[in-house]
Amino acid sequence: MWRVLEARRVQWAAIIARNALLLRAAGTDDAEEFIAVAAALMNGRDLKKIPVMKFICDQSILVWIDRKDGPNGLLDPDVEGPFVSSSMVPANFPAPALAAEKKGELAKLLRPAGLTEPWLDGYLTGVCTAPLFVEPPDWLSPLLNLVAFNLKTDKKLSRFVELLMLRYNATVSKMQATDDLALIPTEIPLIPIWADGYLTAWEATKTNWPSKALGAQGKSIRKMLEQATDGRFEQTKLLVSLMPWLRQRFADQQM
Repeated sequence: MWRVLEARRVQWAAIIARNALLLRAAGTDDAEEFIAVAAALMNGRDLKKIPVMKFICDQSILVWIDRKDGPNGLLDPDVEGPFVSSSMVPANFPAPALAAEKKGELAKLLRPAGLTEPWLDGYLTGVCTAPLFVEPPDWLSPLLNLVAFNLKTDKKLSRFVELLMLRYNATVSKMQATDDLALIPTEIPLIPIWADGYLTAWEATKTNWPSKALGAQGKSIRKMLEQATDGRFEQTKLLVSLMPWLRQRFADQQM
């Protein structure tokens, strides 16, 4: 998403500058802040260092996920403005189903970034078991930062997000099921990779993991996962300790 916003830097600067003029005409004190942001954009400042652009990035991802494109052009993808709201679609308009994942499709998109499906499974399990619910932009953004550079077309980027949402939904379903072994790989060589993905989600969404909510057991599990990334684990002990904890974390997650 940052790559998309970077490509539209000039447009965003124009939108913000135009709003600055409107605010100045209205006599408000916020005009100078808008002018400063527009100037920062035109001067090439790193988008990630401009707070309002972080907000725009997060909101853009939310809209991207929620967006419903009508077959008859109900939504114009080139409409001018920061976001296109799904509220523009009639309430009875059916949301399009995401195309099912083809064999190896997601793995192919992950490969250039050096990531694998077991790693992603660990990452998404971490997202689903954080003490506080993780909003989609907060877990999608780190993944897009890792992978988007290698996805050279908007079509690939859009499909990647669709596949992530399919995998996220599948992870939620696994958490709701009763088969504990489905939560982590059964092949020993894949467990360190899965654990690394889980810990990456933990770090990427740190504010959703307050220490008070984790307690002593959470700290113990964290240490166990860190050791697992180095291959220092005993499979049976890991399963016995980790599986009930993951189930409980999912059940106790606060919205």
